[in-house]
Amino acid sequence: MTAARAHVFDTQNTAAYHCYSHCVRGALLCGSGHNSSRPLEQRQDWIEDRVLDLCESFAVGVFAWAIMDNHHHIVLVVDPQMPQSWSDLDVAHRWCRITQIPGATKDPKQLEREVANLVRNPAGLEVKRQRLGSLSWFMRHLNEGIARRANREDGSRGRFWQGRYGCQKLLDDIAMMVGMAYVDLNPIRAGMVDELTDSQYTTIHRRMKLLGHGTVSEDAPLQAFAGPVTAYGPDLSHRQYIDMVDRMGRQPKAGKAAIHAAAPPALAGASYPPAGCQELYANFQKSFGSAVGSEAALTARARSQGRSWLRGIGLARKIGQQSR
Repeated sequence: MTAARAHVFDTQNTAAYHCYSHCVRGALLCGSGHNSSRPLEQRQDWIEDRVLDLCESFAVGVFAWAIMDNHHHIVLVVDPQMPQSWSDLDVAHRWCRITQIPGATKDPKQLEREVANLVRNPAGLEVKRQRLGSLSWFMRHLNEGIARRANREDGSRGRFWQGRYGCQKLLDDIAMMVGMAYVDLNPIRAGMVDELTDSQYTTIHRRMKLLGHGTVSEDAPLQAFAGPVTAYGPDLSHRQYIDMVDRMGRQPKAGKAAIHAAAPPALAGASYPPAGCQELYANFQKSFGSAVGSEAALTARARSQGRSWLRGIGLARKIGQQSR
């Protein structure tokens, strides 16, 4: 049974989440499906552009994404309290700019009229302020915008995504680290590419390009790729994270592909990930439910919800014992 969003999203505190959405149709989301007479790879650009655009408005930090043929994954941090520090005019601008049709640009005069009207409506403005710190509203604007645009292109109507997006709360640094690796390795595990450098529609591909261009130092702390929430995330450098993902991607996983054995290491000389990461990664979605983390973190999460158990506690306990 899927957990209610009220039991997953923290409306008061900054927290990390892994979210994913699957296309409901027989035709693929971003490939040449059996119901499609034309390639649809440009929709991967749509999703990346939309994620980056929404980061300009919402109180989020996006750490990882992967856009596949029929679904997408995203790891992000949401700070529900950040919009409280924004001015009324800032909130109005942020909200009005994301209500435009994806792929189109509002007339500047129309946008300013909408901003002015919203500023003059304190009750409505407060609602929008709350929404700009909401995971659900971020995902809604991401998925609805893509669905409407794809429907227009396909000449179709009706549902584009399966019921609602899936969501797991990442309770600690290790869970977030492994969640990011899980997302960045999706194209590898699906057999779409053989090397990280070829995983075009992922954040790790973009991070490696930034390193290659000298824009980011290998030893710089790993931060959100986009969005205003930056003071959060696993205590890793870019070098350590990319090395961890590369090593994890070379490990066999039942029924899944791996990084080609002949592929050179993404980076040389970095440290191996902390003990237990590989097993947590191997069971990331299969054995955990609405939350992922250590035994202590899952136990505390269960108690906060008035429950004695959460899916994955047994595995977390086993991983913790093996890591000692």
